[in-house]
Amino acid sequence: MCFPIAYTNMLNGISSLDRKQIELGLSLGFSRKQMRRYILRPALDPYIKTALSLITAMSWKVVVAAEVLAIPKFSIGYQMLNSKYYLETADLFAYMIVLIALSLGAEKLVDLVTGLDPKRLGRALESESEAAPVLASNSSGAIRFENVTKSFVNEDGSSNKVLDGFNCEFAPGITAISAPSGSGKTTIARLIAGFESCDEGEIKIEEGTRLSYLFQEDRLLPWLNVRDNMLLALLAGNGSGLSSEDAAEQMAKKMELEDALYMMPGELSGGMAHRVALGRTLLYGGNVLILDEPFRGLDEELRDRIIEDISDDLRPSDLKRTVILITHDEELADSLSDRKIRI
Repeated sequence: MCFPIAYTNMLNGISSLDRKQIELGLSLGFSRKQMRRYILRPALDPYIKTALSLITAMSWKVVVAAEVLAIPKFSIGYQMLNSKYYLETADLFAYMIVLIALSLGAEKLVDLVTGLDPKRLGRALESESEAAPVLASNSSGAIRFENVTKSFVNEDGSSNKVLDGFNCEFAPGITAISAPSGSGKTTIARLIAGFESCDEGEIKIEEGTRLSYLFQEDRLLPWLNVRDNMLLALLAGNGSGLSSEDAAEQMAKKMELEDALYMMPGELSGGMAHRVALGRTLLYGGNVLILDEPFRGLDEELRDRIIEDISDDLRPSDLKRTVILITHDEELADSLSDRKIRI
C-alpha cells in the first residue's frame, strides 16, 4: 500500500531535478557530498516530505484494516468492529476520532522531523566554507580554440552549425565577445566550462586553471538566502584571505546588497538576483572568469558603480586572470575590454 506512494513521489522528484542547478554545483567544484547536501537533498525535500506524510496517514488505515481482518484483542480495529456489530455508535465515532487524531499527529511529527531547515543548512555551509583550503595557482588561464566546430540539432531534426572552424586565443586580461543572439557566444563559454563538447577541433586550456562561470541565468538556490548563496562559492577553496563570512559581506557591499544578505531569492528583484550571482562568481575567483551578460538588468549608474568596485576582482594585481566578457553592449565591450572578438 505504501511502496507505490513512495516510489511515485521519489520518481517525480528525481525527474524534476533542475539540470541548471547541477551545472552550478559542478562549476563551483562541489564534491559528491556537497552536491547531495546543498542541491540534491533540498531539491528532493518536498517530494520526500509528501511521500512520508502520505505513507504515515496510509499506514494507520492499513493497520486498522488489518486489525479488522485479524481481530486481535485490545486494538482499535477490533473495537471499531465490535462497536459496529453492536450498534454502539458513540464508541464507533470515538474510535474514529482517536484514529484520525493519531494519523494527523503522526503526519505533523513527520513534517517536523523531516522538514528542511534553511538555518541549519546555512550553519553547515558557513562551517564547511571556513574549513576550505586556501587557493594558490600559477596558471595564467590561457585558452586556445583550434578549428572548433559545434552543431546542435533543432526540434525539426535539422542541424544548426553554431561554430564552424572557430579559432581564437583568450589570454590574460579582459576579452569581450560581442555578436548577435544565436551566434554562439554562450556556446563558447559552455565549451570552455566543459558543459558541451566540440564536434571537431580542439580546445586547449592551460593546466592548473580554475574557472569561475557566471551563467546567463542567475541560478540561485531558492532554499538559501543571499549570504548562503554567496558562501557556496567558498566551499571548494577560499583565496580571499578573509573569513568566509567577511568575504561574503564584503562582496555583498560591492554589489550594493549589504541590506539584503538574509533575503531569500524569491524576495529579490531580477537585478538584485543577478548581482548575487555575479558576486558569487567573483568570490569563487580563479584565473579564468567567464561572465555571460554580467550587468544585465542594471541601470547605467549602478552598473558603473559596480564596475568600479569590482575592478580589482577583474584585474587582480597578484594574479594573471583571463576574463571572457560576453555582452550585447558594444559600448561596454569597448570601454571595459583589452581586446574584442566578433563571431
